[in-house]
Amino acid sequence: MQQKLDQTLPAYLSVNSGSRTGIDYAADIPALPLHRQEMLWEARTPTILNREFPLMIHRLSPARGAVQVIRNQERCWANSYQQACKELRIKYQKHYWRDDPASA
Repeated sequence: MQQKLDQTLPAYLSVNSGSRTGIDYAADIPALPLHRQEMLWEARTPTILNREFPLMIHRLSPARGAVQVIRNQERCWANSYQQACKELRIKYQKHYWRDDPASA
């Protein structure tokens, strides 16, 4: 039973960067706080409940503050990512902000 529960509602999610990030179940919609570069290679939104429920992604700045809160990873890459990068380039100038996340 515990294995089934851990698969359906995991406490952590492994992302493409190799890190294991805790899922925050305290809000109405479970959230996954991640730095932008941890999901650069991922086109799909992470899910729980046997891949039926997309997680809310809190994309974090280098200072760990939420820069974007998204529920659709695909749409974010196509639309709002560019605007968020422009804002981050101004605030965090010593970090590299990739223009095209698909080429990462």
